[in-house]
Amino acid sequence: MTRYAEQQRRTLIFVVLFFIFLTATIGAVGYQSYRNFEAQSRADTERWLSVVANAKADAVTAWQNDLLDYAGFVYKNPAFSSIAAAYLQNTQDIEARARVLDELQAYQRRDEIDGIELLNSQGGNLLSSPVEVSAPAPAILQKIPEALQTKEIVFVDFYRAADTERVHLAVLVPV
Repeated sequence: MTRYAEQQRRTLIFVVLFFIFLTATIGAVGYQSYRNFEAQSRADTERWLSVVANAKADAVTAWQNDLLDYAGFVYKNPAFSSIAAAYLQNTQDIEARARVLDELQAYQRRDEIDGIELLNSQGGNLLSSPVEVSAPAPAILQKIPEALQTKEIVFVDFYRAADTERVHLAVLVPV
């Protein structure tokens, strides 16, 4: 082999090695950049989800407090308590029934309330608005003793209605 051929061979080996080194370096930098992007993207997504989750939790808490405040308005209404007591003493009194039903319909007109019921201590439906309300769900029946015992408003968490499969939320207000 001539000196020129040997020099070309060395140059070719150097170029190939340099190409392999450059390819490996580009691959390593690309992989590291991808991992950094993935970590940054994950952190950004987690921060965004955390902000959204906190905002939703605050909104649900505010909505729940608003619902409980409304239930407190019903709970602390002596006029409603007296007409309900008059109806409960004589369920055959048509005038007392009409007054209680008017009050229930007035409370039910609130846009988040699908229905409102006057239940007896066993969970039997005495009056309701709208009229076609079905029997109380087991989740409600389980909480009635607690509401009667504590004489406080009881929040019944989400439950699914057996007949419609719709998800509901209930608040029990002892009268």
